[in-house]
Amino acid sequence: MNTEFQRHAGESDKQYFTRVAKMIYELKLAGKKDEATAGFKEVCNELVPVVEQVIDCESIRNRLDEDTKLDYAERVYAVISKIFYRYNNPAFMKEKDAGKQFEIKTFIKSRTQYCMRNAIAHSLGIAHDRARTLLRIRSVRETIARELEVSEDKVTAEMLYERLESTVALEEIVDLLRVEKGHLSLDVLPETSDFSEEQYEIGLEVYGTDLDDSCKAPLDEAMDRLSDLDVYLLMKEFGLLSEKENAMEMCDFVITPTFQKLFNRDQTIRSRENPLRTAYNKNAKIMKVLAELNGRLNMCDVEGCLARCFCERWKSVEI
Repeated sequence: MNTEFQRHAGESDKQYFTRVAKMIYELKLAGKKDEATAGFKEVCNELVPVVEQVIDCESIRNRLDEDTKLDYAERVYAVISKIFYRYNNPAFMKEKDAGKQFEIKTFIKSRTQYCMRNAIAHSLGIAHDRARTLLRIRSVRETIARELEVSEDKVTAEMLYERLESTVALEEIVDLLRVEKGHLSLDVLPETSDFSEEQYEIGLEVYGTDLDDSCKAPLDEAMDRLSDLDVYLLMKEFGLLSEKENAMEMCDFVITPTFQKLFNRDQTIRSRENPLRTAYNKNAKIMKVLAELNGRLNMCDVEGCLARCFCERWKSVEI
């Protein structure tokens, strides 16, 4: 047992987790994969109860059933196990947050927001953007019920439509309320009784294709700032590569033939002595580019199209 990863007397959660996250980050930079993994396991003795509190609170707030909560929890743990080392790490912070330190629960919730949406989408068999809309509906429904001092089942679709100020079509609200109650979405009901597997295949189309012209230019500009290697790392970051590549530790990822080929031809790299350090530095750069994009656009408008945008950019890379 490495006592360096144990909590010191008098350390707050913020102080403790910031300190050990930095230690794990430094081990990763040094290529000490096993030591970093062992260190994180030690930290989990303190981290798991905090993560469980977040999962419980968010599950109650979003009224998850047990199966969806389990799915949500698995997604949260998968994300936190990969990115814990970024906690209060200046290299991965937005410029506006430079110098700030956040509570560990804030970090967990902010970095796993999409896990809730994805778990609900998976549970109900709907696209991710519709799950996000359903979460909005649930939040508004709770507010209306509290204001009127009635049960939530007394809140009608028309009341939700009015409160949402017509930002969600009434038909969409009605359909999502049906889905929430266990009915098949009208969007996937076949026009005939003949079953076709194609109707249930999920591909990139679930991410959407329609972007306002005001969104396209900043997105294109952001993509132009990324080298082919940046895009490869971005695809891994968002889990859009093969299952094998997505699961790789960075120290293994940087020695793959594809990484090495892109690494050797990347003209933006100043030093080629340490590919692992370069990968982490590039990840920090990518996060800053996306953070700047977040400052220029309403991410709710483009979130569903980002995966498609990344994949299209990756298709243009010559390997």
